[in-house]
Amino acid sequence: FMGGGLVFSGGETLSTHLSSDFRLDDPFTIAFWLKIPPRLGREQDHVILGWGREGNSWEIGCQTASGGSLVVRRNDGFQVGSTDLADGNWHHIAVRYIGNERKLSAKSHVHLYVDGRLETIQAWTPGSPIEGQVGELRIGDLENSGFPGWIDQITVFDEAISTERIQMLVSK
Repeated sequence: FMGGGLVFSGGETLSTHLSSDFRLDDPFTIAFWLKIPPRLGREQDHVILGWGREGNSWEIGCQTASGGSLVVRRNDGFQVGSTDLADGNWHHIAVRYIGNERKLSAKSHVHLYVDGRLETIQAWTPGSPIEGQVGELRIGDLENSGFPGWIDQITVFDEAISTERIQMLVSK
């Protein structure tokens, strides 16, 4: 992977509005490159990006209590991967939501990928489905929980793309 990306420190954020056609409860895939330094503080989790509105949103972060693992939160549910992202290397991240009309099962409806491989999930809790328009996509966080590192080539799909297509994004 070649590129510099955007550099963030805790407390920095960048946001953009997404189309009103993009809904929180519809299938989606979001993919990006990420580099987090190994000196990442282990005292708190870090928000990488999120979309939605306060109290009704998705959030992708780095859970430091689990060694820098990828975490996806949505309202009252979460899912934690097993790969340490805070190793100073570039990693391709993809989160795929296949949609659901009723109770959200983290293991079957939300898929986490690191470097094109489906993550082994080390912790999860189901959550309620999220409904409504997305509003905006936010990178980082205004609080100190914003991630310190680099992010590049963010791609948002309004569908749950295939594993093969996610792997193609990694090889570009």
